[in-house]
Amino acid sequence: MFKEDFRPTGTDKWVFTIAPLLTGIAAFTGWSVIPLAGQVNMFGVETRLQLTDMPVAVLFVLAIGSIGIYGIVLAGWASTSTYSLLGGIRSTAQMISYEIAMGLALVAVFLTAGSMSTSDIVESQATQFGGPVSFLHIPQWYALLLIPSCAVFCIAMVAETNRAPFDLVECEQELVSGFLSDYSGFRYAVYFLAEYINMATVSAVATTLFFGGYRAPWPIPWIIQISPSALSWLDSGYMGLFWFTFKLLLFIGVFVWLRGTLPRFRYDQFMDLGWKGPHPDLDRLDRAGQLRPGRPAAELGEPVRGAHRGRRRGPGAHRLPRVGLATGRRRGRAVRDEPHAVVRHRRVRSVLGRLSRATHAWAGAA
Repeated sequence: MFKEDFRPTGTDKWVFTIAPLLTGIAAFTGWSVIPLAGQVNMFGVETRLQLTDMPVAVLFVLAIGSIGIYGIVLAGWASTSTYSLLGGIRSTAQMISYEIAMGLALVAVFLTAGSMSTSDIVESQATQFGGPVSFLHIPQWYALLLIPSCAVFCIAMVAETNRAPFDLVECEQELVSGFLSDYSGFRYAVYFLAEYINMATVSAVATTLFFGGYRAPWPIPWIIQISPSALSWLDSGYMGLFWFTFKLLLFIGVFVWLRGTLPRFRYDQFMDLGWKGPHPDLDRLDRAGQLRPGRPAAELGEPVRGAHRGRRRGPGAHRLPRVGLATGRRRGRAVRDEPHAVVRHRRVRSVLGRLSRATHAWAGAA
């Protein structure tokens, strides 16, 4: 446990040691309010497979996730490396940007379920769709009812766990190892353990809030109706733990798939997506902080053609991307010489804006 556990000279001893423990403890604490299954019989006692529940359980999970970020911030502050400090600063900006989007995405869930208790939210999704599809017995998962909120939450949870393509906190090409640059041994291992536990934690939260939690997925409810007395065990008791674990592993598989598929965002693209994508109104703020219908591209620093021209370069200088201040670009139409990654990023931001506006409209109507 203490093998090669060195501490560079000049670091703050206590903060340097406490920081990884803070992140590790926060990663495990969120599981205390996650219902793993419904009512089960354990050694002759009827109980739920849940450590505890509270009226504001979802807010508790969000608060614990915010505390875990402090471990990364303190690691950058206590270290002597500039790379570690930059990684800690990035984590602060990342937490503020994407936790706002994550919290707003959950408002529609609270309004629909009428509760912030995790067990109540799971039980509210057991209701089945009526009307023409009532014979199929499809459960009303909030992933189907609240598609915009689910999409925004899933994107924000990837950013909150510092996983690719949002792993700017420990970007190897820019910051060596980011906030981990001065760590080694067991303290280094605690950070990696916390990262993967956080993947499981946010996956469990998404499963609970949007995908029915421990309830069986379709077509199991439809199959149960064939013979309720003989097949009811498929959606009760310890089978809830099986269905919960199945959904959790699917989410973790998506995390691995994203890491091997998508390239890392540039930091300005990353922050632009976090603020202007889920919050469409912020996309129209000018420098004075006033909201207005038009959005002048020259004030927001959008990429344009030919911004690199006029700069003197040495014989060995690298060619920079053609990024500058826009002087005249039609809305919805990309400039010819823009890099493809920038064009794709603008499209993603536009889609997120539409999803967020739909969520706001739905919540206002409710």
